[in-house]
Amino acid sequence: MRPGASTPSPNEPEPLWERLGAHLGRILPEFDSTLLLRADLSRLAPGTAPAEGAYRVLEPGAAATLLSDLPGIERADVLRRLARADRCVYLELEGQPAFWEWVQLDRTEIPPDALSERPGERLAYIYGAYTQARFRGQGLFTTGLHWLVDWLRPQGYTHLYSQSAVGNIVSLLAHFTVGFEVFGESRHIHWQGRRVLRPSRLLATPLGTGCALPASLAPLSARAQRSVRRALFC
Repeated sequence: MRPGASTPSPNEPEPLWERLGAHLGRILPEFDSTLLLRADLSRLAPGTAPAEGAYRVLEPGAAATLLSDLPGIERADVLRRLARADRCVYLELEGQPAFWEWVQLDRTEIPPDALSERPGERLAYIYGAYTQARFRGQGLFTTGLHWLVDWLRPQGYTHLYSQSAVGNIVSLLAHFTVGFEVFGESRHIHWQGRRVLRPSRLLATPLGTGCALPASLAPLSARAQRSVRRALFC
């Protein structure tokens, strides 16, 4: 604080522009979308996870105990996601949580209009993957995906689903490295505390390796097309 500056009073009203921004944020809809991703486990190479990995699959309650000492914002996110989880893939490094992702077994949160389950298929879904800041850049998410695939396959699971925010190139790269394919885009509207799904945009042929002709990405939004091309080095 510069000399002579006064300390703001805790009772001082917020500036008008901040109050207007908060008010508009409550009444104006927000639009976003995610890329829909799917891995056909029968087509992936077996034994892809490193044998020395320390990943564990935990019951939600056990995961909550291990993650109970996180800072407030991270702990609140864990508790929010925990309520929908069947399992947690967990990795501890240097005596502290380094990586975790939540798993739903025999159900997914892929929008119903985009999910085409066939007889004999058994589906799982991952969400909320998180790497602690000091451990990022070491490929923990990619290795965790490999590890989960190797854990699911012997139990009869045929497909693993996921979603990635449009524009999250790091997440897309990890999914593509493991063998996931993009098969569509889910669009959302957030308005007055509600999340409304708009019709999904599906690709005629899932895309996961190589560069496709621009026409094959036509159903995706322009931003989603740019993200997929960047992640595939097109």
